[in-house]
Amino acid sequence: MKKNIFLMLLVFSGMFISINDSKAQCLPDCPADAWSSPPSLLTVTIAPGCVMEISYSHRFACGTWYDYYVNSVVLTSSGGCSFAASDIDEVIDEATIALLANNPQNFPSQCGAEMWRASAALCWRKDGSSYTPCPPVVCNLTRYTVCNGVVTQTATNYPPVTCTFPCVSVDPLTE
Repeated sequence: MKKNIFLMLLVFSGMFISINDSKAQCLPDCPADAWSSPPSLLTVTIAPGCVMEISYSHRFACGTWYDYYVNSVVLTSSGGCSFAASDIDEVIDEATIALLANNPQNFPSQCGAEMWRASAALCWRKDGSSYTPCPPVVCNLTRYTVCNGVVTQTATNYPPVTCTFPCVSVDPLTE
């Protein structure tokens, strides 16, 4: 009995630590389908003079969804960006769209088919040119169609969240 209680405490404490780790990833559904590890890097030129490096993970979830997860972003050059480097919400939105449009994992794309999703933390902080999620990681899960590199948001699901300074809330792809 004592061994079972100890084992349960160990499991629950491990879950708490991983959820509160700033490097932890959201697993919003399909718990049997883990994110790829280690994360991959994608360098994207958004516009001339506007370059970002996106750390991402991916998975095929529930036998249906092609998922990308934004782990972190580094804005390596911001002189030509149409958004301010201080606008964390816009940086994360641009990174998400760039990740989906570039499709570095070559997920299949069927025009009009809602098969893709993206997930990212809802609270982020900026440290120099780096953007990282804030613990505890609470994430969104947004569905998309992707057709010939054109990304269209179709639905989003994210819980309300309150971020603590210096972290700010990011609303997925609000325009």
